[in-house]
Amino acid sequence: MKEPQPTPNSLDETLVIDPPTGIESGTVTSAVERVRELIQGSTPSLREEERALVAARLRVVSLLLFAGFLAFLIRSLLFAADSSSQLVLITHVLATVIAGVIGLRLCMKCEHALKHVRIAELLVFGSAAVFFVIVTKMFLDTSIRKGYVVPIASPWQLLIFAYAMFIPNSTRRAALVIGLLAASPVLITWQTQLTSPRYVEIIANSENGRGSVSETFMVMALTSAIAIWGAASRQNLRRVAYEARQLGQYRLKEQLGAGGMGEVYLAEHMLLKRPCAVKVIRPDKAGNHDSLSRFEREVRAAAGLTHWNTIDIYDYGRTPDGTFYYVMELLRGKSLQQIVDEHGPMPAGRVVHFLCQACHALREAHSAGLVHRDLKPANLFAAECGGVFDVLKVLDFGLVKHIITTESNVSTAGQIIGSPLYMSPEQAEGSGQLDGRSDIYSVGATAFFLLTGQPPFPGENAVQVMIAHARDTPPDLADVAPDTPADLQKIVSRTLSKVPSDRFANTDELLEALQACESTSMWNDQLASAWWVQNPLLPEHSVLR
Repeated sequence: MKEPQPTPNSLDETLVIDPPTGIESGTVTSAVERVRELIQGSTPSLREEERALVAARLRVVSLLLFAGFLAFLIRSLLFAADSSSQLVLITHVLATVIAGVIGLRLCMKCEHALKHVRIAELLVFGSAAVFFVIVTKMFLDTSIRKGYVVPIASPWQLLIFAYAMFIPNSTRRAALVIGLLAASPVLITWQTQLTSPRYVEIIANSENGRGSVSETFMVMALTSAIAIWGAASRQNLRRVAYEARQLGQYRLKEQLGAGGMGEVYLAEHMLLKRPCAVKVIRPDKAGNHDSLSRFEREVRAAAGLTHWNTIDIYDYGRTPDGTFYYVMELLRGKSLQQIVDEHGPMPAGRVVHFLCQACHALREAHSAGLVHRDLKPANLFAAECGGVFDVLKVLDFGLVKHIITTESNVSTAGQIIGSPLYMSPEQAEGSGQLDGRSDIYSVGATAFFLLTGQPPFPGENAVQVMIAHARDTPPDLADVAPDTPADLQKIVSRTLSKVPSDRFANTDELLEALQACESTSMWNDQLASAWWVQNPLLPEHSVLR
């Protein structure tokens, strides 16, 4: 049986109700953070980003130049050129071939070293510049023989702006290349003035000096200044964007999800090159300073947990603007919520397999004085670690996804934290005295879901569900999932006792009872591996909630 569709405030989301609100006041606020598959890979440095960007941009401009050169080449061949244009034809063909070959080469899905890409860039624009020099000189000489001077700046302006717009560069390199391109028509004009009396005569008789060295120089100087400024501005924006994606020693690659308090990013340690997930908590979304400080304290405490069934928190810190972040390991797999949603209830042996691992993680946390407060199928993750499948990872130890306060000075006494579908009765009642037995209740509620496909109390709204946890007797597993072994039914029933003292006293007792179950031997690493082979991971299935 599938879990019923959630009401507008999803009952499986973590919520926090701060005093003086509670069940009676009906103030229930919820939020969800969803994260897509954690994609592994190395995060590029700014230099590596430049390599990829230059290759992509050079590919585009090369193909554009190739298309343009080819069109004009076909035109020139259709209109038979005389023998004096053979040099133009040769350089035209050469520039077309170079642009086409490099453009197609960059279309191939392979790595291109930055040095090689830069050489290709110079070949493309260098061959185009040589072609333009010869064409410019030919057009200028032809026009002089006919008694007029043609402006020669336009094709050079096109080449300069194409370079500045498409090719990422430092300001110095952009100035060097653009300066050489801009100087070419000026030098051609100057050389023509020195060697052609007819050119000087035409310019002298021109009312505005059209085509003169001074006019060409002014046009190209303005063109190059605009192009260099644009290239420098684009480079600065890229650098600012790159630096904005850094938090301490971590480089943010891609946003994976967003929630009530911030965002989650795929990231990488810049020195160790270790992929990780970074959760960023914005000060303006934390509710108030006390909430953010409490969040930081809980992260610091959770970071001290070392059990392999607990998700590793590598690091945490604050940026100068007050943004808090913490860094987690990447996981590949599915949450137990996803597995049940996609494949239905689990066999008893697999449920016991996961519950035993959860007990191991909780034992360390409870010994350290930490109560999870938000155990649920979405916070239990079946990961693949080192080729071993169904390795359980407990997520979000004591970490609250959304904090709402009605007054900034309200204390945390009586605060309600958790997911309504899986919270203990004492949580639902707002008891400030929670211990490990509250988590044991949530383990039982989670087990009920894993075995049946539905939570113990699938009510219509959060308040009704919380009241049911506090007052109502949960359904009998024998009625909902009759195939569940009797010994496992008794364990789940005991964990769902309303009174904490009626439950298992601690996770050691619960673990001992689970390990004594008949179904304990019904699931192992080989069965887990076979299940994952039959149900391979898709990109959208590696999710941290």
